[in-house]
Amino acid sequence: MLSMKGYDNAYIGNCRWVVGILLWCWLPAVAWTTTENTHPADSLSLQALQNKAVAALLRDQPDSSSTYYQQARTLATAQRDFSGLITLVKAYGRVYRDQRNEPEKAIGIFYQGLPDSSLLTPQSAADWEALAGLCVNLAYTLDKAGKFNASVMPYEMALYSYDNHLHEESPYVALYVYRALANVYTRLGEYQAAETLLLRTLKVLGTAPASKNYAAETCSDLGLLYEAWGQPLSAIEKYRAGLLLASPGSVSEAILHANLAKVYYPQGTLEDVTGESVQAILILQQYDPAQSYYDVNLYTSTCFELLARVTSVQGSEEATLTYLDSAYQRLACEYGDENRREFGKFYCRAGEAYLRLGYLAQAQAAFQQALQAVLYGYTPQDLAALPEAAAFYAENTILEALSGMAELYQTAYQQQPVQAFLNLALQCHELIYTSEQALRRDYRYDSSKLFNLEESRERSEKAIGLAYQLHQLTGQASYLYQAFVFAERNRSSLLREAFAADQAAVLAGVSQAELQREKVLQVSVSEAEEMCFHLREEGAAADRIQQAEQEVLKTRDALGRWIATLETKHPRYYQLKYADRVPSLAELQTLLGKKQRLLEYFVGQQALYVFALDKQGLQLHALPLPDNLTQRVIHWRQSIEDYQQAASDHTALLRYYQDEGYQLYLELVAPVVKLTDKPRELLIIPSGILDLLPFDALLTQAVAPGTNLPQYPYLLQQVAVSYSYSASLQWSLAHLPREGAGVLGFAPTFNGQHGWPALSCSAALLGQFTMDAADRICLGQEATITAFQTLAQQYQVLHLATHAQANPDEGDFSFIVFSDGRGGYDSLFAKDLYLLHIAAELVILSACETALGTLYNSEGVISLARAFHYAGARSVLTTLWRINENANCDLMAHFYAALYEGESKTTALHQAKLAYLNDADPRAAHPVYWAGFQLLGNPRPLRTSRPWYAWLGVVVLLLGLGGWRWRKNEIPAPGGRVSWKKMLSLKIPWSKENKT
Repeated sequence: MLSMKGYDNAYIGNCRWVVGILLWCWLPAVAWTTTENTHPADSLSLQALQNKAVAALLRDQPDSSSTYYQQARTLATAQRDFSGLITLVKAYGRVYRDQRNEPEKAIGIFYQGLPDSSLLTPQSAADWEALAGLCVNLAYTLDKAGKFNASVMPYEMALYSYDNHLHEESPYVALYVYRALANVYTRLGEYQAAETLLLRTLKVLGTAPASKNYAAETCSDLGLLYEAWGQPLSAIEKYRAGLLLASPGSVSEAILHANLAKVYYPQGTLEDVTGESVQAILILQQYDPAQSYYDVNLYTSTCFELLARVTSVQGSEEATLTYLDSAYQRLACEYGDENRREFGKFYCRAGEAYLRLGYLAQAQAAFQQALQAVLYGYTPQDLAALPEAAAFYAENTILEALSGMAELYQTAYQQQPVQAFLNLALQCHELIYTSEQALRRDYRYDSSKLFNLEESRERSEKAIGLAYQLHQLTGQASYLYQAFVFAERNRSSLLREAFAADQAAVLAGVSQAELQREKVLQVSVSEAEEMCFHLREEGAAADRIQQAEQEVLKTRDALGRWIATLETKHPRYYQLKYADRVPSLAELQTLLGKKQRLLEYFVGQQALYVFALDKQGLQLHALPLPDNLTQRVIHWRQSIEDYQQAASDHTALLRYYQDEGYQLYLELVAPVVKLTDKPRELLIIPSGILDLLPFDALLTQAVAPGTNLPQYPYLLQQVAVSYSYSASLQWSLAHLPREGAGVLGFAPTFNGQHGWPALSCSAALLGQFTMDAADRICLGQEATITAFQTLAQQYQVLHLATHAQANPDEGDFSFIVFSDGRGGYDSLFAKDLYLLHIAAELVILSACETALGTLYNSEGVISLARAFHYAGARSVLTTLWRINENANCDLMAHFYAALYEGESKTTALHQAKLAYLNDADPRAAHPVYWAGFQLLGNPRPLRTSRPWYAWLGVVVLLLGLGGWRWRKNEIPAPGGRVSWKKMLSLKIPWSKENKT
């Protein structure tokens, strides 16, 4: 009998009798009918051999059964009878699985029916239907055997068959393909894909009375998905919706109560946990596990386990032990064999309960048993034995058990301060990282990887704290580096992976044809995502959006399968792509001059860690976490941005800017940088909300009354500041070769219409600095996306003098405005840049908000600037907010002049800002006009030689711009702006012809 497992111990099991009838009767009948019509006599012979093989196996005569089976396979292959072969394989495999209880043997037989193994391929609709049925059987058997990772392929093959060849969307397909695959995706962390399939299941099931319990169970699956996705309120909403659909007293109702209890537990509402658990147990006790098609024992075990967790929190030792024993007995009745993830999950919860009660030895044993349940080669000889990282795979039970063990060792140290306990805890965190890597490598969606990285943030903070504690105890510098490595691993992992993938493809010998195939699939994904995005922005009907989401899922699955094939074919590519090596301190020090310092921040939940690296060595500062840091940075930023609005209260804004700017300096910079040492440059790797902070606008002392803005004690006056996503990325960028020559500029025409403010001096600026034979400027209608995609990879410098818009909700859909070549505008999204190869030494994004987007504590800001780095750009000059055009042109003129004098990019930007301040009047010197510019990436100088008349152009341009700052009683304004959503939907119609 069949049941589909889902995520965690509270997963909803499917009704087995339905799938049993369908797979035993209906599909074989279809296959038999097809083969009978095709080869009547031969099919009878094939059927006779099949019957003999099955009968012999049922009589426990495996040798003679195998002979008949092989004869039947040979006959089906000779006749090219694909449906007949599938029917044979399915029937024979089911006997091993259901009658002989040999699932491993059944799995091997089912695999023999797949096209790659059988040398036959499906031709007719009947063939595809038979194949889909076999895939469901194989996937279910793999899942039942605890190999849910391997079940993805056959489930996806079934989905492909039904969607692309059978065009069937029935309740059967919804329950046993969409829903089953979705629950595997949930366990693998592919939450976006799982959500799409579960919503599709609900749509197909509808509200018919016969489908209500199935719909209730699907709501429960969605609840489990949202719970795992870190959305507990959405989970509770779905569980409650399911209770409205479930039949009173049904197992479906009981499971929903159990899942509600589970989601209430982290919220601390222990009474609700107890109430829901007891209600679920009372319903489940009415069912005989031996007669029920649901996994009654599994769900009852889950409820007892939850009650044990509640009583352990309450300190009730006897009740906790009783509930744990009841939970174990139910689980043992269901499975027997402890080498399953269900037992692993149980032992993790038991370990946590023992730890809360102070039973450290029992907790340790439980965590080790959890690891043994999912790591079959792990046989610890003592309580300190840890598993080998080489055996890890994508299984979050490993991560949970190791996290429990790390906490246990820290607790043991508090009771008995022996350094060995801290070392064991730190070893656990090293293994936890390996487990996280294994999970991330299996994800197809970047959203899943990002969620995993965000979730790992708290564990990284604990690891850094442990390494710092060991350094304080021992004085060993190696612990400081270990802490630094933990911080680096949690910073810009996906961006670093993109850089590594390019290098890995070359070193591993991946062919151009293979890379081109991947590019085609990536473009398909990008187009599907863009269509989905536009439909949501337009408020399209729900069914159209759902169809678009299904297309995204299809294209992503195809890309995922191709990448998996590539990594299997080229194992060295796989190894290099995911190596994730952090450079040594000595290597990183080669990037720094005598007066340069690297500051890497890690904003945790409990502390603020700052790593300071220079030629003298590495220091780690554990600082108190500033109160309300996120809100303070946001409000301080806002006080800067609002200053350029004519209607603002400038006096109040300046007062707030002064007070908070100095206080943030005291909390974030002063403890780690001594200005008396006269450092020349700071390379800052920010963290979390600090990604949005313009450090050089901080104030190094309180502002004296009556001080004019040009004389404010800006950090800029003391030191040059540049930024990077991570130290490891900075190391990679420093070792990339220089490519291209000359400057490529883009300046569409903006006349103040269509929602975009006019740009008057940007094109003139480009004209002054593109006078070399290797330079090219695309003006007006020539500044198209097509021209950019064609030319961008050929040049050393790319300068985009245009408008841009950040999307804080979906950073990949931040966009730059280009001409559409027909008098209108077109948008190039951040995600489109991922598909390009842009090896420019410098990209200048002379547009608004190009550094803004979706903020992640681990990955940084998903922005246009990051997208250019992703595409290969060595450095990016970007903006934090809307920039006044005249200030932009003035500062850029100084920046170019310094670059062409051979200065590094960091020095050039620093000099440009200082020159701007020196010339500015009291109002135009406000940081809103200059502090928004940030340099990200490699600061090395450009390779350039400019003729004398280029400098004459600079002088003329600067003289022309000088007047704008001296106009009395007038503050430069950025021009009007409508919301990005309105712009996108009304002013920049999406043109598919302009996308490649």
